[in-house]
Amino acid sequence: MSHRFCSRFMLAFAALCSLTAWGFDSNLPQYRLEPGQELRFEGMNLLRYEGGRIGTKENWTVWVVNRQEDGTCRLVVRLSRESTFGISYRDPTAGPDAPLVEPDLEFNGNEFSMIGWCHLSPDGRITPNKTIGVMLTPAAILAPLPQSQADLESGWTLVDDWMDETLTCSRVESDEQGIFKFQVHLESEMDHAYGSQRTNLVSFDIQRGVPVSIVDHMQQTSGTKSERSGTLDLADVQLHSADWLKEFIKETDQYFRMSESLEDTLDDHSIPPEEFTAVAKSAIEEFSSLADSVRSEQLKTTILHQARNEQQKVSHRVERLKYHQSVVGSKPEAWSTTDFRDQPISISDLEGKVVIMDFWYRNCGWCVRAMPQVKEIAEHFQEAPVVVLGMNTDENADDALEIINDMQLNYNNLRASGIPEKYNIQGFPTLIILDREGVVHDVHVGYSHTLRDDVIATVEKLLETTE
Repeated sequence: MSHRFCSRFMLAFAALCSLTAWGFDSNLPQYRLEPGQELRFEGMNLLRYEGGRIGTKENWTVWVVNRQEDGTCRLVVRLSRESTFGISYRDPTAGPDAPLVEPDLEFNGNEFSMIGWCHLSPDGRITPNKTIGVMLTPAAILAPLPQSQADLESGWTLVDDWMDETLTCSRVESDEQGIFKFQVHLESEMDHAYGSQRTNLVSFDIQRGVPVSIVDHMQQTSGTKSERSGTLDLADVQLHSADWLKEFIKETDQYFRMSESLEDTLDDHSIPPEEFTAVAKSAIEEFSSLADSVRSEQLKTTILHQARNEQQKVSHRVERLKYHQSVVGSKPEAWSTTDFRDQPISISDLEGKVVIMDFWYRNCGWCVRAMPQVKEIAEHFQEAPVVVLGMNTDENADDALEIINDMQLNYNNLRASGIPEKYNIQGFPTLIILDREGVVHDVHVGYSHTLRDDVIATVEKLLETTE
């Protein structure tokens, strides 16, 4: 028996004993991860749309940092992507029915990477935090597993409130010995905006306790019609020494602390716009210097990519800061319009109330993804002198009504054509809070996991000071 085979056998046996000790059913497929493990997945997907293609190489690395008392493992997860575009065309001399010409895709090595952490239970439930999100979703490679024999027979569902997704899973028959196959159907609010359907087919090695292949497929039928397919395969598994792991934990902990500090600085709306560039440059340079002291090349690369990316966004952040500080405290001119029941409404009708306006349009995925939080805000203040309004800018009323009905919005939505200009709206979604006198009190641009809590806290404080 080879040393490598023996090590893997003992690792799998130790993991099995540990899971049994924590009360997990050893007859079910389970993640069998051990501190010090490094799993590397490689693959590529291809998105086709009318007139072209986007090819994306993906590399995922998962480091198992430790195991908690409840059996969950703390993971550090890194994703790197490299994308390239290709134009598809028809030879004009070959006639209208000629097949598309698709030149080979060429990658230039311009990689983008990010790192986050999470806790993973043996059945694949992930405890989230703000280092993971839509761009970095560990569930893309570490899907939820069945929790009972009944799940094996009838399927299982995971509602991921953090990602605003529902994962519906079902077992698929497999001819491969020792491989548990299942399909994951993913649904989110953004699917309403894009008319998209997404599925993953996962092949899970029962003995090793890790996925070995994920085949994904996505189809979009609204806006830019497109279809994407791709495969991720487990390329390598290695086990690091205790000394290596100790140093890696130290480096990644320092990285997450400095990354959070950088984010707080760059999101600070109290910094005057004329000072922001210098403040941001200093913060980015301090963060970038971390790359000189870390041993992990992957972590070093991610730090430098992140620093470069943030530096490129400084001018955009300055403009957003100028916008925020120019709009807050202003009282735009009055407006009037109708809702989608053709009832008239004007801003003067709402005098004496706090007004929350959410600007959106039908094919804005981030707008739609934020709507469940806006619904919760409306419900929270239903007995208070607070009005929540959806401000829709679609030219076609049917587009707006499709979302309003599908999302079962519990607040009034208005035909807002011409109104965004009064508030100098520069991007969607934008949520604006007006005080009881119609003065802009706060602005939220873009999507945020904490939108609900942030807005409720702001409005409650505003109500307290104006009673």
